Amino acid sequence: MAGIASEYVSALAPALPSALVSEGALARLQEAAAALSFVAEGGFECRLGPDQKVIDFQVCLSARQAALGVLSDSPAGQRARDLPAWAPILRWMQAWASSTFSSEVACVWLEFDLHAPPPEAPGVFFFSPTQGASLQGLLASLEQLTGAPLPASQVAAALRCQRALRGRDVASLGLTLGRAEQALALTLPGLSVEQASELLLEIEWPGDHAHAIAVARRFAPFADRLCLMLPIGTDLWPRVGIELYLDKNPAEGWPRLLGELVQEGLCAADKGAGMLAWPGSSSPLPESGLARLAALIGAPNPRPIERRINHVKLTCSPGQSTEAKGYLAFRHGGGMI
Repeated sequence: MAGIASEYVSALAPALPSALVSEGALARLQEAAAALSFVAEGGFECRLGPDQKVIDFQVCLSARQAALGVLSDSPAGQRARDLPAWAPILRWMQAWASSTFSSEVACVWLEFDLHAPPPEAPGVFFFSPTQGASLQGLLASLEQLTGAPLPASQVAAALRCQRALRGRDVASLGLTLGRAEQALALTLPGLSVEQASELLLEIEWPGDHAHAIAVARRFAPFADRLCLMLPIGTDLWPRVGIELYLDKNPAEGWPRLLGELVQEGLCAADKGAGMLAWPGSSSPLPESGLARLAALIGAPNPRPIERRINHVKLTCSPGQSTEAKGYLAFRHGGGMI
């Protein structure tokens, strides 16, 4: 199937601020998109520190979209099919589109690292349905992806995190395929700073608790929602991502939060301005792209591509300065399939 993902990226590229994305990163973004069949929702992970114009590309897929095919018939798509690292992803996607375990996974996000040289395969992140799904179900889906049981210590660490949520569901579970350090990425949703502090102590997180909570206390007052992203190797890593979301009044909230990050030296001023320039809408696909989209999904969609800031993540790692990343999101006409 001929892909149209690259046409989405071409439509969005003029809105990507040059302060956030280098020309080399933009070229690698186009290469990654050329391999994909379809993308109506996704985003870009941007480093907010100075002199870091590297982005990662994220693509959201539903089971129905997976059934239409993940990779395009372009030369880039064919090259991806020939890579062994892609084989388990394509096999899982095909099974997900038609099997009973799809109820455990609402959507899948593929994350393409666009540094040079990029990994052979994207990371894979499973998101729970709105009504929630068991962590065991998400772990089983990951094992179906890899074709092998996850290490017992890794599973035990993930379940320890879930127990600390006191019956609440995890938000997502991912696996960083293609990276030198493969790990689970577990996201725990909707915590207050106090709950985050207690949870990190209860799960015996091995990082610098005082520093992480100090970072959370400094910036959480400027956000509506806080989540924790915990990487898990053979056990919990001493690194944590503090994710900050704005739900109520993003037009006023994002300038405040990004301004605080600039003030603390975690975000370059031009990158903060670039983040704030992103929200809006981009023109729909050109006529050729709209025609191929209509043939692909069975209906036209001339609506614009919506752009927004999704969240900011502050990563605390041992022996390193806190790193800030911004996540730019896009969605075509409110979603289609």
